[in-house]
Amino acid sequence: MNPRVSPLLPFASAFVCGILCADAGAGAWGLAVSAALGLAAMFARRSLAGSLLLGLALGIAASLAHPQAMMPEGTAGAADVWEGTAEAVREKGNATQLTVAVRARGGHPCPPFKAKVMAYGEALGDKAGWDVRFKGRMKPLENRSGIPLEPDPDKFLRLQGVTAVCHVTEDNLEVTGPGSGTRAAFSRLRTSTGRLIDDMGLRLATAEFLRAALLAEGHVIEPETRGLFGRAGIAHLLALSGIHVAVITLMLWICCLPLTAAGLWRTRAAVVIAGLWCFALLTGLTPSVTRAAAMTSVLLLATVFYRSADVMNSLCASALLILAANPGALCQPGFQMSFLAVLAIILYVMPVQEMHLPLGDFRGLFHSALLCVAAFAATGAVAAAWFGELHLTSIAANLVASAAMAPLLACGIAGLTLASVGVSPGWLSWLADRLYGIMEWSAETFGGHTIGIPDGMAIPLWAVICYVGAFLLAGFGVRYRSRTAAAAGAMAMAATAAAFLLFPVRLPAEGVWICGDAEATDIAVCRGGVLTIHSDLPHDGAGRRLEAYRWRFARYMAAAGIDSLRITHAAEHFMVSHGRRRMVVVPAGEAGAADTLWRGADYLLVGRGFKGDIAALAASYEADSVILGTDIHPLRRERYLGELNRCGRRARTLGDGPLRLTP
Repeated sequence: MNPRVSPLLPFASAFVCGILCADAGAGAWGLAVSAALGLAAMFARRSLAGSLLLGLALGIAASLAHPQAMMPEGTAGAADVWEGTAEAVREKGNATQLTVAVRARGGHPCPPFKAKVMAYGEALGDKAGWDVRFKGRMKPLENRSGIPLEPDPDKFLRLQGVTAVCHVTEDNLEVTGPGSGTRAAFSRLRTSTGRLIDDMGLRLATAEFLRAALLAEGHVIEPETRGLFGRAGIAHLLALSGIHVAVITLMLWICCLPLTAAGLWRTRAAVVIAGLWCFALLTGLTPSVTRAAAMTSVLLLATVFYRSADVMNSLCASALLILAANPGALCQPGFQMSFLAVLAIILYVMPVQEMHLPLGDFRGLFHSALLCVAAFAATGAVAAAWFGELHLTSIAANLVASAAMAPLLACGIAGLTLASVGVSPGWLSWLADRLYGIMEWSAETFGGHTIGIPDGMAIPLWAVICYVGAFLLAGFGVRYRSRTAAAAGAMAMAATAAAFLLFPVRLPAEGVWICGDAEATDIAVCRGGVLTIHSDLPHDGAGRRLEAYRWRFARYMAAAGIDSLRITHAAEHFMVSHGRRRMVVVPAGEAGAADTLWRGADYLLVGRGFKGDIAALAASYEADSVILGTDIHPLRRERYLGELNRCGRRARTLGDGPLRLTP
């Protein structure tokens, strides 16, 4: 017998389409037309058409009701005292990055907006949820990506509604109070829990993993570890996600078993839901945890109210709750990949489980492998489009690492419980280190078998949409026993792959790009299939960043067919040319006149190593334009810009956007 179609599925699908229509420009008129037609269909007893049209209308309404809070007019370039609440805090090298919900300017309320605040100096620690006051110049948050396909480091901040950036010194940032409300209290609890993990006697790598998996502090993971897990296709285990929430839910369910024995099974479900949301608050209500907690809560509430636990209905309900609160989550890769993975399990794995195949003792292993294959097939195109690579051995790596991760989390939570009452975890810490060693072994054994995007190609948006749509169509055919839909989906997937291979989007294989961040100003030179990064960091600093560069430029290297990356030191005089364009890199400590060899270039690139008279330097080199790196201290950079403007020199910063030398 065919399974019943979940009643929320058409409505949720139309709701998603409504959000997309609103992004495409369907405003109030689209809302009015779809709502009127939907109500008319309901009165005409056309329930399916009415559900689709009303879902479309509510999706448009949700987008219109949550406009991105833009930086107020007159704020750009204004230096003032700002006040707000730090929603997130991350350490970034020699700076601390805060995501601040700004609510006051100069002591007076202002239209609320979100800003990224880079505080240079001593690290602030975890102050998420605390009230802060800072003094600086507010600027719009712009795309800072450099070479093609390079991930913009601020892209995810913009997806979360951050529209401005402000650079301040340590003296100009003040933590005014611990904040108020539940999130601030859980922020303090998160800080104390992190200290307990550090004091459990674990290896540094194990402690970092537990802080990332239990407290959503993924920034503490070392780049080398992230790269090791990334090459094996299991980097998602280092970031708190649905699989971690599933383990936490199972542990809570087991701990509440006495309530069921006492006949309080409803109370057991309520306690698990409450504990799950307390865990979500402890992690700062990250999107991935919120998604998993919402879906689990819907499933448990269905059992409490004697409803059949329809997994598809629960997935649709959790998606509606998240998108109604934040329609912008639809554009985030975490939302896309997590829901696609769960959909693949529902559409492909569950029908196979219902067949009761005679697998004997291998049933569990077969279903686990099938689950990994389905999730890989569902998220492969999205992952390749976002991150530029696919991992051939990720299925085997996930099987081993996930099997070790569940008991590792259990050991970590049990050890935390003992440490909180003053008892040494002892053998639990020893066992946790061994289990994390298994995860490391899995990453080392199965890593390195990775394929990138085919040489010279980039995955366009239309290919991803067509593939995902065809995959879901085939899945619905499998789930609801429709051979026509399954065959149509399979043929559509094949047609998408063929069109992608026959009509590729090609990228430039050679060029010179200048990009930078708060640590260094870098020149990416691509010639002859080799990508060379010239960095003005010292030799040891450049060596530490090599692994980060491999990840940062992986998409471009894969798309342009580049298989070699090297990094050099560019602190001395350095000339870069591309066609007729020439650019000179100013060495650190340069103070006198330039040698005639370096004069007359099109661009003069100045990094943080220079601390002299910028106007005299520009005149000495006779350069057409002066480019200031983003690694220069913001206050000094503003002074340089003023001096260059007064002497009539063209000047800009890399923060104004990436720069490419054209022939």
